[in-house]
Amino acid sequence: MKLLEIVSFLNDRECQYLAERDATRKKLEGVGLKYNELKAAFDDYKNKYALQVDLVKTLEE
Repeated sequence: MKLLEIVSFLNDRECQYLAERDATRKKLEGVGLKYNELKAAFDDYKNKYALQVDLVKTLEE
């Protein structure tokens, strides 16, 4: 009977671990998507800023 209790306890712990792992993976995917969105927005901002700098240089000449 003791062995069955130990197996049940360990199985429950494993299920909790797997649930936490899956939840963490979902959060990580969300963070990855957010990072890609922010990186794209920053690249867009950087390109617009470079165009503005070129325009200012052109107008100053």
